[in-house]
Amino acid sequence: MNDKNYNGFHQYQQSKLGDILLAKEFVARHNMEAVSAHPGVIRTNLGRHISIWDLIPLIFRILMSGQTFKTPEQGAATTVTCATLPSDSNEFVNGAHYDDCAIKEPTESANNEDDRKALYDYCDKVTKKFQ
Repeated sequence: MNDKNYNGFHQYQQSKLGDILLAKEFVARHNMEAVSAHPGVIRTNLGRHISIWDLIPLIFRILMSGQTFKTPEQGAATTVTCATLPSDSNEFVNGAHYDDCAIKEPTESANNEDDRKALYDYCDKVTKKFQ
């Protein structure tokens, strides 16, 4: 990765995929409760450093996907929902991916067990000195 081939949107997508993979692997390895949550597209100043030329295709992608911009409070709803769902309820599914306060089936790549394990092992290795 370098400045010439860096694509912020692609890297963002990869980070979201990583969240899903890691949640599933925490469940598999440690039998703990873990889910991944997507807050949605939130109206914040997070993109303030994005050039207008990079922003236009991003906004186009968002609009074409049917997503709407949310307030920070609306964006927090999925995380709060996941954190407060009782483990024994029908609405809580360990290892699931939540979007708009409901379970959403992630892409096929999010179900790759080899990628799950490899990412977990990599994260474990690079954080060893902090554990």
